[in-house]
Amino acid sequence: KDVDLWFFHEPKAGDYDRDRKVLHRLQLSSTDGPRDVESVAWDPASDMLLLLSKRNTPPRLYGIPLQDALREKHLVAEFLAEVPGFRPPTQVDFLVNPMRGFWVSQPTGLDISPDGRTAAVITYRSLYLFRRDEGETWAQAFRKKPEECIGPPGFHDEAVCFSLDGKSVYVTTEGRPAPLHRLDLPDSR
Repeated sequence: KDVDLWFFHEPKAGDYDRDRKVLHRLQLSSTDGPRDVESVAWDPASDMLLLLSKRNTPPRLYGIPLQDALREKHLVAEFLAEVPGFRPPTQVDFLVNPMRGFWVSQPTGLDISPDGRTAAVITYRSLYLFRRDEGETWAQAFRKKPEECIGPPGFHDEAVCFSLDGKSVYVTTEGRPAPLHRLDLPDSR
């Protein structure tokens, strides 16, 4: 019924110490019941943490102010919008992998570009790019049809992040080995 968020200092490049000091732990719930959330990102424009549910059709977007998340022990995430732009599973998805077919379109990772204008959402089948116009909220932007990049490189992609310049995204998976793939983005700004 709750999701725990653990906050750590960002490590320096090459620093892989497993014994990191936990800065803060936040227990998070939502007003509309338990949610499976794997996709979390910080929006630099609104200083909000955005959370995108998995196992909901369509996925649901929630938000919490970052400063509250760093200060409080328990928060209730605000529901912002449903996100209907993900292509549903096909018959082929179920035939290729019956166990995973239904979940092929569910969000497993989320990041916001450094300029705060583009959100990248990874699923097991595709990378989706949502563009936010000037003055638009993420609740509004996530209701628009995204740009879909079909076929990320991995079979079980679970994480996505933008490069520092926002021109590429990096995609990886859970477990080992966890290859890291770079996808250069089309410039459609």
